Amino acid sequence: MRVAVISPYFRTPVEWLIRCHASVRAQDHPCTHILVADGEPQDVVATFAAQHIVLPVRHADYGDTPRAVGGLSAVGQGFDAIAYLDADNWYTRGHVASLIALHERTGAPICVSRRILYHLDGR
Repeated sequence: MRVAVISPYFRTPVEWLIRCHASVRAQDHPCTHILVADGEPQDVVATFAAQHIVLPVRHADYGDTPRAVGGLSAVGQGFDAIAYLDADNWYTRGHVASLIALHERTGAPICVSRRILYHLDGR
């Protein structure tokens, strides 16, 4: 199953972008990471093993337009599954594989998971 992970971003701290991307690359199931800049691309993203879409203007809609553009790009590329991950978040190891297993077990067209919230100091 080909999986695309869409991450919209706007003025996201570089450290957060790196952590987000590293978590996608560390998945047990291979994923293609598609990062979508909302009008202000960050140079570091060009160093990632990822696709980078840069929107020409800021939409200021909390990432909704970048998410939609990234999702449509993934559909157009023929991905079997699309996951969304905001750039200030990260996946734990095995996250994508667990969603694929859920889909295979249930046949559900949409699968969701719980969130774990962390304090900025890591607690």
